[in-house]
Amino acid sequence: WVSGYEEIEALLLKLEEEGAAFLEANNTEKEIAQAKDVSQDKDESDVLLKQLSELEDRVGQADAPVWIVFTTNSCDACSEVKEWLSQNDGKIQILEYNIIEDDCLDLLKVLFRTFDVEEKLQEVPAVFVGDVCKTDSEKILSFGEEQAEAADAQRKNQQLLQMIQSAKKAAEDQSGLEGNS
Repeated sequence: WVSGYEEIEALLLKLEEEGAAFLEANNTEKEIAQAKDVSQDKDESDVLLKQLSELEDRVGQADAPVWIVFTTNSCDACSEVKEWLSQNDGKIQILEYNIIEDDCLDLLKVLFRTFDVEEKLQEVPAVFVGDVCKTDSEKILSFGEEQAEAADAQRKNQQLLQMIQSAKKAAEDQSGLEGNS
């Protein structure tokens, strides 16, 4: 028990000092955690920007129509689309990404946003050609038959390049916003 004004005052002063030290320590830990989150977000943004820059380069240098394809190993529809693509390799340039690997899911999400794909249609397999995204394997295959014969590769690649550049600008803008917070 504490009695007397001096003892009470000393105890309150001690509690106040301990409380301030505790708050300072927790705020420092919180700030460190926030800094780590910002650093991780920046690393993810850097990876995404690098992927978009690589896509931009590859599409910009392509002679054949470029198909950006997102798949996964555990998907029957993906296997069906990959089989069709392997039969048409040479007519089209295939840039395939497995969503399980190397931050490819983030890239897919950015492209879905850029191509304004409805949320209910955001699935794999997903194919991006020109300014079009197809996600249903039957639609991809019928679309593929039409596109493989099309002679407008340069126009399609230019459309695709513009979409990638738009995604890259959005990612850069987002990265700048995250860096300022």
